[in-house]
Amino acid sequence: MDNQQKARTYIYGHESQETAYTVKDYPWGFSLRTEQRYWIESKKGQGQRFVTQTLNPKNGKWCAPKKSTYSKVIMMYLDENNHVKYTALGIYDKKETIEKWVEKHKENLTDFQKNQLISLLAYNNVMNHVTFTFQPVNNLGKSLEDIEKESEQRHKQNKENERIILGHIKAEYHRTTV
Repeated sequence: MDNQQKARTYIYGHESQETAYTVKDYPWGFSLRTEQRYWIESKKGQGQRFVTQTLNPKNGKWCAPKKSTYSKVIMMYLDENNHVKYTALGIYDKKETIEKWVEKHKENLTDFQKNQLISLLAYNNVMNHVTFTFQPVNNLGKSLEDIEKESEQRHKQNKENERIILGHIKAEYHRTTV
């Protein structure tokens, strides 16, 4: 993944093996040439990942696809050397970064990507108002029963806080557009 801004030509619409962006003259070892194809795989509940697959020039069969880890949204591009690369957005990206991305790619976003970006913006808007505190826990001199009881109470409070935050994110999702 490359997030530096250099000369880029974004390439859109490559979402499966069938619609993959194919490089015809790809090196295989020291002397052979072959094809390599690239696409972005989308999976509900996971996000998107960059996939590459190389044609074995010795037997004419496609090798197993190689897949990156999931990000919320991915875009492929050609760098200044015409090499296929990708850039991604995730939950730690700032609102301004996400909005610039939307503006740059708005006309070429898939429905999946639009929903992912709405989700990112909603998450970002809510989490900007959430604070976390860490408090020391002193268990010296307490019985195991008291320690377990306090631990269970903290766990219940954390679950309740999580439920409230997720409710706010869901409400914010329905108010957000791209």
